[in-house]
Amino acid sequence: MPAEEDPSNLSIGELKKQLRWLGASLPAGGLEKSDLVAALKKARAEKADQDRQKEEKVQQKRQEKLQPGVPRESRPLDYEQKISKEKQEVVDLHVLSEEELRRRILSLGGSVPEGSVGKFYLVSVLKNVMKKEAELAELAAARAEFADQEAVA
Repeated sequence: MPAEEDPSNLSIGELKKQLRWLGASLPAGGLEKSDLVAALKKARAEKADQDRQKEEKVQQKRQEKLQPGVPRESRPLDYEQKISKEKQEVVDLHVLSEEELRRRILSLGGSVPEGSVGKFYLVSVLKNVMKKEAELAELAAARAEFADQEAVA
């Protein structure tokens, strides 16, 4: 039903229904039709005012978005920018297929859980296995160097 409809032509039940729909409370005391009509007119006016205020806020936000901000100094793109070796390694691992990640984990002596695991998990496991492998290689090199020094002495 249109909002412009004259409330005095509505039934009491319809007046109450529209008041509830607008979120207005029913007038206290004896409920005469004239009280309900006045309350509905007031609720419609308040609703129209709220809608107008919301629309003004929306328009204001749109205008703020359109206004240019503080200009930044432009910088040339640096295509030669280097990222850390560790970050590049992670990117390279994510490019591999899940099957290749599993194969590499197993070839380095790691274990892959049964069932479905995500690629991020596999990359994490492979990084850890590779890290342990590198630590073991460093330890073996240090032991070999120590053994060489003992043999010379």
